[in-house]
Amino acid sequence: RMDLPDGKPQRLTSVSADETEPRFSPDGRKLVYQSNAYGDYDLLLMDIADQSFVRLTEEDSHETQADWSPDGQKLAFVSNRDGEFEIFTINRDGTQATQLTRNDHYDAAPVWSPDGKQMAFISRRGTHFQLFLMNLENKQEQALTDDTITVHSPEWSLDGSYIAFVADAEAGSQI
Repeated sequence: RMDLPDGKPQRLTSVSADETEPRFSPDGRKLVYQSNAYGDYDLLLMDIADQSFVRLTEEDSHETQADWSPDGQKLAFVSNRDGEFEIFTINRDGTQATQLTRNDHYDAAPVWSPDGKQMAFISRRGTHFQLFLMNLENKQEQALTDDTITVHSPEWSLDGSYIAFVADAEAGSQI
């Protein structure tokens, strides 16, 4: 973390492991990140005030790419606990894991809509990763792109009216 007023970096973790993909909670008090300190990648939750942390996931699988729900009560993440990389959610205390996608494809990069009613994610259901949208109430999925190019890094606009993403084309990556 870097305190912006004085510009001095401060180390938050100090274990001999890969600890990556930090995401601040909407209120800024917590930080979720992935760590392989326990073997496979797990999600850990740090309290910023005292730098204490808890392990949210303890499966014999990889849990990565966490994203906070807008209200800060849940996390979406990617896990291969069922053999395929799928999208799951858990409560912020690590309880009540719920599997959102169930398929034989690689699903990744979940991002909540600002109103918390939808989730954008990418899925490799053909040759390329495509952008999908899931209605979280009925779990219906809709492909937003076709299988002609690879897309990744979806990001919602603050008002939820747009989803930006990166498309890999012959000329390079484009937004």
